[in-house]
Amino acid sequence: FFFASLLLRHIASGGAAMVNEEALRSQLKRGRSTVVNDPNAPDVQPDEELGQSDFEIEKLPLTPYPSPLVGRNYPLGGLSKVIYNSLMPEGSDPADHTPLLMQSAGPHRELHFDPSNVVVGIVSCGGLCPGLNDVIRAVTLFSLEVYMVKKVIGFKYGWMGLMDEGIGDALELTPTIVRDINRGGGSFLGSSRGRPVHKHGEEMLDNLLRLGVNVLFALGGDGTLKGASQLYDFIKKRGADIAVVGIPKTIDNDVCYVQKTFG
Repeated sequence: FFFASLLLRHIASGGAAMVNEEALRSQLKRGRSTVVNDPNAPDVQPDEELGQSDFEIEKLPLTPYPSPLVGRNYPLGGLSKVIYNSLMPEGSDPADHTPLLMQSAGPHRELHFDPSNVVVGIVSCGGLCPGLNDVIRAVTLFSLEVYMVKKVIGFKYGWMGLMDEGIGDALELTPTIVRDINRGGGSFLGSSRGRPVHKHGEEMLDNLLRLGVNVLFALGGDGTLKGASQLYDFIKKRGADIAVVGIPKTIDNDVCYVQKTFG
């Protein structure tokens, strides 16, 4: 379905009916569906040009704050690596093949933030899919009841909820509010499209700082995660101490590097 949508988009935009199937499949594989017809978009980087540095994740420095998960049945610290591509080029020597490794997600023994001073933000963006309310509920309850954070704020209607036009609709999420939202469909926080982060990132960051948000969870697909990465670029440029966590969701199975998501 997703490959077919790429093909139809190319034809509808005036492209020839005979398209480069290999190029489209490369877009699908690399999760860059939005740049197929963008003449200003960067070329897709072939796998053979990738290096281990392309998979390094910038980490916030750890501090003496111990994780409340220590002593519980959770894997902490030395998180496993995931092989990016388990297939070797034909004719290659296994002895000369060093696989590229990605860092798996998970908790650490030490935390960057003092949980008692942390304000968590949650935003859901893009299309709807099954499980959104379950994730909003889980993040809220785990943050408040396990990590014992100061507050959890839900931003309404996608990225618009972080902008001046939507920040007034932000609401504090409590266990009482989210306890039964998993019984309903859609997104308890709503969603929206058309508020590109690269154009409004400064405004969004201003509002996050004003509300004292330390950790922002962004629930969404490839476009939302791209927006989350762009927002972090604004955060880093200004030197703000805010962590951005992407939670992938999709009904199209088109989130790059992710084999399974909710939705």
